[in-house]
Order: sequence, then structure tokens, then C-alpha cells
Amino acid sequence: MKYMLISVCEREIETAKFDTYEDARNAMMHELYEEYYRDYYSHVASNVEEIEATWSTIVCHDVYDSIDDWGNTKFAFGEMWAWSNIDPDWNYDWKIVEI
Repeated sequence: MKYMLISVCEREIETAKFDTYEDARNAMMHELYEEYYRDYYSHVASNVEEIEATWSTIVCHDVYDSIDDWGNTKFAFGEMWAWSNIDPDWNYDWKIVEI
């Protein structure tokens, strides 16, 4: 079985095919990490090791919701989906589907 990662940023849609679920999920999580890194680096910490350590504690979960200080969810992910409102100007959604 093959997998497709569908990435949506606002109205821009991209797709990528993968031979394994793990490759598709790793690609999805990498895209989410890039969003997380940009926000965390610019607002919270400039220490790359701190950012990576925090991220590694997040990705060990199968399902995760990140909630900010005001109770708003900034991003979330499950086994075959993710979304991000980390940057309010750029909303992202990801979905892995079997093909």
C-alpha cells in the first residue's frame, strides 16, 4: 500500500506520494516542525537545542494539542492528520491517505 500526504496552506495544495506510512508521517511532522521552529525561535527561544528538546517531547505522542497562554490551540496532530494556526496569517492542514 502507498500513502499520499496532502498539504494545504491557505488555498495552496501540494501532494506527495510515499511508499510507507512512516515516510508520509515523517514528512508531515517535518513540515509541522518547520512551522513550530519558526514561531518558537522568533518568540520564545533562540537556543536551537532547547527548541529541538521541546519538540522531541511533543512528537513522542500519537495525538497532541498545543495550547497557548490564552487557551487557544496553536497546533494539533494525530496519526494521519495535523493542522497549525501557529502563525495566524498562514493556516496549514495536513492529511495522510492510503492510495
